[in-house]
Amino acid sequence: MKKQIENLIELAKDYVVFGIELGLPDTHNNIRGGHQSKPKFHQEGDLVSIYFAAKGETWNVTFKNIEITGYNQNVTIPFTSTPESLKAVYDSAKEYLDSYLLPNIAKCKIATLKERHVKIKELERELRKIKGLI
Repeated sequence: MKKQIENLIELAKDYVVFGIELGLPDTHNNIRGGHQSKPKFHQEGDLVSIYFAAKGETWNVTFKNIEITGYNQNVTIPFTSTPESLKAVYDSAKEYLDSYLLPNIAKCKIATLKERHVKIKELERELRKIKGLI
């Protein structure tokens, strides 16, 4: 089981690098599955979530029901985990990264930039409203 946990830790680090390269915001970013904070390139499936704070210095990656937390070097797994169940979670998350996210990284970057642009426009409008300009 130690080998499966080590693989998940390395995969989490790969997701962190991907998230930083995309410029994901400091928040929970559900990039597969989940119900909130979904970027445009999000797909349905087992949860893959990246949490960032301090511009990526603080991070947490969740694969389905397994959490890898970089800032305190902690791994949380369910009591019922087996080497086989950990491998299945790893294989699913690895395949998503290798087969969907990395080959489409340019589209993912564009989607992230568009989302930022929309948020900036919303904030600028809110600021004008607060200033009494509209």
